Amino acid sequence: MNDALDARDLAVLPVDELGIWLLRTLQTAAGRTFSRAPTLMNVLKRVGERMPSEKVYAPLPDPDDVPHVAKALAEAWDWLAATGLIAEAVAGMLGLPLEGYYFITRYGRAGRRARSAP
Repeated sequence: MNDALDARDLAVLPVDELGIWLLRTLQTAAGRTFSRAPTLMNVLKRVGERMPSEKVYAPLPDPDDVPHVAKALAEAWDWLAATGLIAEAVAGMLGLPLEGYYFITRYGRAGRRARSAP
C-alpha cells in the first residue's frame, strides 16, 4: 500500500487497510504515547496539505458535517484498538493526570497484518 495517499484514497480504503496505514503513520510520527484527537488532527493536516483545493481540515459548525476522511480515520483508530494493535495507556504509568493516551502494543510493533489480528 502506498504511504503517500491523498484524502480521496484514504476515505475509500477498507477499514483494515486504512488501519494498517494509520498504524504505520503512528509508528513513524508519534512518540511513545499519543492521544487520539491531536494525532488524528495532525494526520488530517498532512492529508489536507496534499489537497489544497478541498477543506479536509477546516473546522465545521455541525459535528455531523465532519469530512468523510475524518470519519474513516476515526473508524480506523477504533479498528486498531479493537484488534489490539494500539491500546489505551494507564494514566498512572505515564505520570499523567489525563486519560486518553494510547501506545502501540507489542502486537502492533510486531507489524502483524489485519488477517492475523485476534
